[in-house]
Amino acid sequence: MYKIAVDVMGSDDAPVCELSGIKLALEELTHIKVIAFGKKEEIEAYGLKHERLEYVYTDDKIIGTDDATTAFRLKKSASMIMAIQAVKDKKADAVVSAGNTGAYITAGLFMLGRIKGIRRPALATLFPTATKGKYFVFADLGAVVDATPEILNQTGIVGTQLAKIMLNIEHPKVGLLNIGEEDKKGTTLYVETNKLLRENHKVDFIGNIEPRYIMDGRANVIVADGFTGNIALKSYEGMQQTITTVLKREIMKSFGTKIGGLLIKPALKELKATLDYEGIGGAVLAGVKSPLIKAHGTTTSFQFSSAIKIATTFLEKDLVGEITKVLEKDTDK
Repeated sequence: MYKIAVDVMGSDDAPVCELSGIKLALEELTHIKVIAFGKKEEIEAYGLKHERLEYVYTDDKIIGTDDATTAFRLKKSASMIMAIQAVKDKKADAVVSAGNTGAYITAGLFMLGRIKGIRRPALATLFPTATKGKYFVFADLGAVVDATPEILNQTGIVGTQLAKIMLNIEHPKVGLLNIGEEDKKGTTLYVETNKLLRENHKVDFIGNIEPRYIMDGRANVIVADGFTGNIALKSYEGMQQTITTVLKREIMKSFGTKIGGLLIKPALKELKATLDYEGIGGAVLAGVKSPLIKAHGTTTSFQFSSAIKIATTFLEKDLVGEITKVLEKDTDK
């Protein structure tokens, strides 16, 4: 039975959202146990009990405005830190949190350590394409903002293993996010990364991909540095929210547009189902020694349960072991 350590104090609606998500996950996954970390009075107010749920009460929590390094150093009794510590102490197999991203990545990296051979872990998630139900692995989304070509080249290797596990694709195609398709396009970082990826026998590199084409399904893995990847992710989120707001406003303008809105409602539902990545649940810090899943800060209970499922999938398919084997082969050579 897999044990998942969960920080229940991280989301905007903590701990209600996390506890509701835990309930959903426990109902669906009968082979996991959850160890929930959080403040006693807030947890008891929710009243969730389950034979495969254990609580560890904490005195503190890390909030969104906390400095990452300071929080890691000074808030040792925070729910997030104690959840990661449980994995480090082998009391749990994976950890899930919707809390402060910087603090979570910093604590996870220093407490769990990197897989041997990993230069810098990457934050990766599944992202939708224009085809309903088809996704690609997007990395890095913010873990390494000062990447080198060697780091991005390795992100391509890690992303390939993620695609094999999460998408069940034997030979994933890898693309490099860039401002143009030509090999010499972009900054020195991207030109040199392109060269390394073309020489890398561990990835099936198909070349540069412009941002407007990342969702057309041509690549199963998109590689970017953490700064660029995070901007791309947030731009997508902002555009999605803007389109939704404008559509609602225009549909409600008059009786005629309301009728039109009713007529296209099925198509709009399909559009949302195709392009909405929120159901994925979260991102994984790929490259640390145990699965570390970062759920959205604005997560819903369904999304949080999905994050727990992702952690379970990585344990079942031994993500850490698969990445380790690939890197060991390179080291042996």
